Amino acid sequence: MPSTPSTPPIHSNGNGDDFPSWWEQLSGLLEVADLTNAAIRRKLDATAAQANNYGLQLIADWQYAHALPVLTAAIEAWARLGQIAGLVNARNLRGAAYRHLGEHAAALDDYSAAQRLADARELISAAIHARCGLAAAYLDMEAHGQAEAPLAEAQKLAEGQGDPPDAAHVHYWQGRLAEARKDWLPAQRAYQEAVDIWHAVPAPAEETEAKAGMMRTLLAQGYAVEAYTMAQQVLRHLAENGPRRLEDPLRVYWDVYRVLHMAREEEEAREMLRAAYTLMVRQMDGLETPEQRERFRERVPLHREIAETWQKLVSE
Repeated sequence: MPSTPSTPPIHSNGNGDDFPSWWEQLSGLLEVADLTNAAIRRKLDATAAQANNYGLQLIADWQYAHALPVLTAAIEAWARLGQIAGLVNARNLRGAAYRHLGEHAAALDDYSAAQRLADARELISAAIHARCGLAAAYLDMEAHGQAEAPLAEAQKLAEGQGDPPDAAHVHYWQGRLAEARKDWLPAQRAYQEAVDIWHAVPAPAEETEAKAGMMRTLLAQGYAVEAYTMAQQVLRHLAENGPRRLEDPLRVYWDVYRVLHMAREEEEAREMLRAAYTLMVRQMDGLETPEQRERFRERVPLHREIAETWQKLVSE
């Protein structure tokens, strides 16, 4: 009978540089482990959970490239174990990492797999997030029409679920879709729904991102004073908390930059743009090839705008 192997611990220096050797150990372990042994299964499940949590931490710190091998470890282990709930969560997370890196095909693959598995097991919240992820990836690809169906399905699931955070998540992405189509009033209403829910939960970071969406729609409609007032609320959150817990701080920084630039507060606007560009460069950490870095800069419209505006500003 195979002996009970010990699972290797994760030792991190904070940037994932030590991870490949750890993954090689886990990969080898999966090949030889007796998965009929309950003790071995428990150890592998615990190790996969540790890898998944580490990947979540890296994504929260916007280190997307470093999160990929970590989350792949969790996915491989949980797939072998048939641990569907964990597998769905890890694929949703890895989809988010791929999406932020501009790797849209890989993101769509992960979100689609997560959706199928979540639907089969009736994991409603995970199914909602997978559909919102699909919509987000399509919006980044500027394929607005393809974002509509998953968002409609997510809304139906959220209405049946009755979970406020899930509903707020759907409202936010409905706002993003309406905004992409320049349907300003529906966008503003969707963002307001998200703001109201996040305020009641409370979830200040999520509320701030929805307020940034409202700020964009106000600015687009020519309501400069109202947009500036909303920008001040966003700035207060940033002053007190920094970008911590923001899912997409680049977009928030960029939005505030645009409002401050419109208000001709050029020094403050420049600092927001500097913060956006600095964080964007940080998010490229771990991309090893010029092709990967090019996709990061060019495939996500927001990244293009930040890079082009910053380069223009520093060259003047």
